[in-house]
Amino acid sequence: MLKNIVAPRCTGENKSLYVNHIYRLSTFAQCRTSTHKITVQSGTKSGTEKGLETAVFPNLTQRIGLDTNVVLRYLLQDDPKQTRQANKIFDQQLSEQAPGFISLVTVLEIVWVLRSLLKQTPSQVASHLERLLTADSLEIQNEQQVFEAVFAIKRGTGEFEDALIGALNAWAGCSHTLTFDRKAARLPYFHEIV
Repeated sequence: MLKNIVAPRCTGENKSLYVNHIYRLSTFAQCRTSTHKITVQSGTKSGTEKGLETAVFPNLTQRIGLDTNVVLRYLLQDDPKQTRQANKIFDQQLSEQAPGFISLVTVLEIVWVLRSLLKQTPSQVASHLERLLTADSLEIQNEQQVFEAVFAIKRGTGEFEDALIGALNAWAGCSHTLTFDRKAARLPYFHEIV
């Protein structure tokens, strides 16, 4: 996870700052450390573009973010040129040491494309997501909550998005999630407003 941080004006030795960010990987409280790219102000023109220098520190995490279209090409194998490129990325560039990172937004876009545009069944959508969840070379944001949502659509108890909302709210410490949606109210963590 590479984040830009604007540090206060500093010179000399202060430029070699290491900022570590601990982030939560799952409900099992597994943590990883990542180092950030830091932009420091230097010179006398503080706040101007000329006064900013960027330093990227060693030991950065080797994680590679993946966009929805790259993941879909890999899963669907539906475009000859892009599929070859996606396969090369998944087969040759990604590993346990340098995993591909799939954000929750990407997961939701994948589900939307599979279900809405490609008219895949919940079982087919679940199968694609399970393939991603079980890959050693991938890291899924809030993996445990995504797994719970996949389980819900496999059981047919609710929509993926609703199940994910409930699981994420529970992960965040909510006792329950209020909804007007009767179908969502059948899912764990939900209470229907009547």
